[in-house]
Amino acid sequence: MRRRHHKVVARFLQWGLSLAALAYITWRLIQFKDWELFFDTLYHQRWPLTGLLCLQLMLAVINIALESAKWRQLSGAIVHQSWHNTLYQVVKGIQTGMITPARAGEPVVKGLLLRSGLRTKGFLLSATGSIIQNVVLMLGGLAGIILTQNLTAADNTIFANLQKGILEYSLITTLQSPSWPSSCTSWPAYLRAGPSSGNYWPISGPLVNWA
Repeated sequence: MRRRHHKVVARFLQWGLSLAALAYITWRLIQFKDWELFFDTLYHQRWPLTGLLCLQLMLAVINIALESAKWRQLSGAIVHQSWHNTLYQVVKGIQTGMITPARAGEPVVKGLLLRSGLRTKGFLLSATGSIIQNVVLMLGGLAGIILTQNLTAADNTIFANLQKGILEYSLITTLQSPSWPSSCTSWPAYLRAGPSSGNYWPISGPLVNWA
């Protein structure tokens, strides 16, 4: 009876975690003030913006798959798990990371979702994996800055314009940034110009009219 009670409580907490993550996403969407400009840009820059959003979605799926593979490899040191279990634990970890400072709750939840007796080791393995991942990201980012600093300085390069487009048109990036300006006056001139200026997308050098 006691074991069954623990399962019910655990299931309740997991559902509560999902609802909390959903509430956080909803709150961030409500806080976003430039929906009108976003949809106007989506309408007049349909294919470039849709392509970038689809690319982000595809990369998110790949990221979750890689996270699951990484966690399965790490947790394999203490227990053999199916792909379904590792995917579930990774998703719950992501949800917890969304609502905790610095994603601190992610390794905790991954450890707690393991069976009794393995949770402390699971937490330590998950935390170690997160630390290693952050180190790799910092080193990779530093290398990227060094290798691309000359490219980004040239406004007429395809790389620079692609980078600019991703930063300016990415809805996900704007929603994740709490300091994103609420006024559209901070948007680039060719976005503020609206439909009267035609459909523009920075490809190389000057803006190209796609209309």
